[in-house]
Amino acid sequence: MNDISSDSNSKNDIDYELRDTLSEAHSLGSELSKKGRELTAAGQYIMDWVHITEEAITLIDTNQGLKLVNDSWKNTNNYVCQTMNHLDLIDINAVSSRSTGSALTSILYIPGVLDSKVEASAHSESAECIFKHIEEQTTKSHEKDAVVSLIQSLQLDSLQKGKRSPLQQLETAYKAFEITVDTTTPSLTSLIPMRECILQIIDILLKNRKRQEKTTSTSRKVTSILIQLKRDSVSEKFIENLAIQCKDILDNRLSPSKNTTVTRLQWQQSLVVSILWLKAFLSAIDPSKMRHNHANARAKINPKPWESR
Repeated sequence: MNDISSDSNSKNDIDYELRDTLSEAHSLGSELSKKGRELTAAGQYIMDWVHITEEAITLIDTNQGLKLVNDSWKNTNNYVCQTMNHLDLIDINAVSSRSTGSALTSILYIPGVLDSKVEASAHSESAECIFKHIEEQTTKSHEKDAVVSLIQSLQLDSLQKGKRSPLQQLETAYKAFEITVDTTTPSLTSLIPMRECILQIIDILLKNRKRQEKTTSTSRKVTSILIQLKRDSVSEKFIENLAIQCKDILDNRLSPSKNTTVTRLQWQQSLVVSILWLKAFLSAIDPSKMRHNHANARAKINPKPWESR
């Protein structure tokens, strides 16, 4: 009985120590974020992982697991402290990937805690939720890079008079999220640019249809674009789903009321859903069917007299 009580007290002590360590990590991340725009992104990255780790604490049932996570976060805190003391030698990538990555690894590889094959239990729902947060955090930038490449390859980054280009809107949306440490900063500074990015891309693709037809709602515009410009392998059901998803994203996720409080997690999820939709939408486009590409190809086949000399 005494052994059980002793183990329980020991676990509580390490639990409290881990929470203190995470509190220190959060404070250090906040301090780091104030050193400059680039440092801010690294600091926010640390703070986001602190929140995810806090969610995972209740799933860690062993002293060994708690100690592993705690030691990893202590290493992160020490690295950030050293970084802040040597700003001239700072390595931004190391702060956001190497040091915090070790803490993440300590969470992911505790046996039976966040194992994707773990059997259904009282923790499974929480674990699934945490996995989702981790997946969103780790894939956010990767998917964004893929969308940037698609926008460029389809030549959709054209400037419209009085407007920022789709890529500029996309970068603004992500930068506002990455450098935001003050929780009072409105997510509208990020969600509105993402909304504008999507609407501008749809507008550019509408003009690149070879057959112009009147469309009213955004979902009908998406459908019209894909019917004319889709790759041959794209199904009607896929087009229908993208049109429905686009309406939901624009009407609900990217159009919050100014008086609506949006949590950072909801903000992140809205960006992830939007970027995944853009990736699916743009991946379905066949560049050879676009009007400007069709016109260029026709010009090469039938050059004007002065061009053939």
